[in-house]
Amino acid sequence: MSGTKQSLKWMTSKAEQERKKLEEAEQSLQKYMRDNNLVTLENRLAVYPEKLSQFSTDLSRAESERKQIKDQWEQIVQFQDSPENLESIPLFAKNPNLQSLRDQILKAEQNIKQLSQKYGPKHPAMIKAIDDRDILLREKEIERERIIDSTRKAFELAKSKEENLRELLNSTKEELLDVNERFIQYSIMKREVDSSRALYEALTSSLKKASVMEESQNVNIWVMREATLPQLPSNQKPRRTILIGFILAMVAGIGTALLIEYLDNTVKSAEDIEHRYGLTTLGTVLQTRKNEKIENIFIENSRSPIAESYRLIRSSLLLSSADHPPQIILISSMKPQEGKTSTALNLARAMAQVADKVLLIDADMRKPRVHSLMGVTNETGLSNFLSGNIDEYITHKTKEDKIYILPAGPIPPDPVELITSQRMKILIKQLSKDFDYIIIDSPPIIHLADGLVLSTLVDGIVLVTRTGKITFEMFNAGLKKLQDFKPHILGVILNAMNPRFSGPQTYYHYYEDAAEDKK
Repeated sequence: MSGTKQSLKWMTSKAEQERKKLEEAEQSLQKYMRDNNLVTLENRLAVYPEKLSQFSTDLSRAESERKQIKDQWEQIVQFQDSPENLESIPLFAKNPNLQSLRDQILKAEQNIKQLSQKYGPKHPAMIKAIDDRDILLREKEIERERIIDSTRKAFELAKSKEENLRELLNSTKEELLDVNERFIQYSIMKREVDSSRALYEALTSSLKKASVMEESQNVNIWVMREATLPQLPSNQKPRRTILIGFILAMVAGIGTALLIEYLDNTVKSAEDIEHRYGLTTLGTVLQTRKNEKIENIFIENSRSPIAESYRLIRSSLLLSSADHPPQIILISSMKPQEGKTSTALNLARAMAQVADKVLLIDADMRKPRVHSLMGVTNETGLSNFLSGNIDEYITHKTKEDKIYILPAGPIPPDPVELITSQRMKILIKQLSKDFDYIIIDSPPIIHLADGLVLSTLVDGIVLVTRTGKITFEMFNAGLKKLQDFKPHILGVILNAMNPRFSGPQTYYHYYEDAAEDKK
């Protein structure tokens, strides 16, 4: 009973300490909320992303408007000293007031010419006709000056509007960062309060139980028989016991393995894809070894089994259509980290071995990676062309022969809006004339609409699936979304297949044996 008293005393002291600690944490949290006005913090956090998106859209429009007016103003400055050239500018040529004045001046000139055949230059009719023409010429000059002045003011207003929107966008970003920092500190203090409260409640509950135990009656114990040391071993057949234990362990191991196999509902083989979904398996890419990067497999070891897998996939793609091989191919996956970008890159390299010009487009404008893997700049790319900031697309010739890159460009606020624009269709049509094959890397389709929209603009889509990672339910959900857009699914590539499960007659072992013979 002395142990119970000591425990009760310790828990009483500890509970008091935790109560004080909880009160201090709650007071600190309340003070922080009051000082930083965190009552409406969650509502403000929800509004800021919408403001950022709206300001970004308005800024893009303001930039386009400013560029358009700037072009008009530069033409005016260039021809300001030459009225004839100035009126050839569309802004002046299409002005209805100037058109009317030009017609009136032409009629006045014709009238003067007719009167000059009858009267001399000092005749009242001639003087009046010339004065009327001069008045029209002055009105024409005034109208030109008015257009020049209005264009200058519009240009200054467009620049001011663009600068104001940029300042609003930057200030909103700073406010969002500040609110996030305060919310992080609030979350830390809130967790500390919750932790202290849970510990205090646990101590209080244990203290009540200990108090009940202390008040209970003592338990009387009697010794019925003294313990004696045994003379013989309790188990007289150890071999049989060991054998039974070994058999039970084997049965348990086999049962566990079968249970794991039964519960594993991930895609693991080509049979899973073909039997469950009726899709074609274009090929299988083996898992890379340690310290081996799949993005550099064609450069570091072009005769490796993985490189040969991509060549086999290339052959399958070229034979996937009856009339002609697909020219524009979209590479996507159901979820991230399945190897779609590395597949798109290596497939472009494989295509370059049988074609003169191959273009790799990074259409993943949310997390672009192609430019970093190929060592090209991402300052200007697909997003700039689709948003109208540039009039011509810019492709980069890589160090690798026959391969060109169209990077994603700066990350836009709404990639789906850009992909659904008419400029995307025009770009695909133009690129199909300039390149033999086009490989497009797109975002995953299970949660994003980018790849779904792109699938309607290409000749076919290839799905990359990492074996042992994606479940049948997730693959089926993504496939249903994709089928709503009715694309041409060329097939599935099984990525990161473990070579230990691929059998002794695979290319992996074939090339290993060939390398050993060469040595």
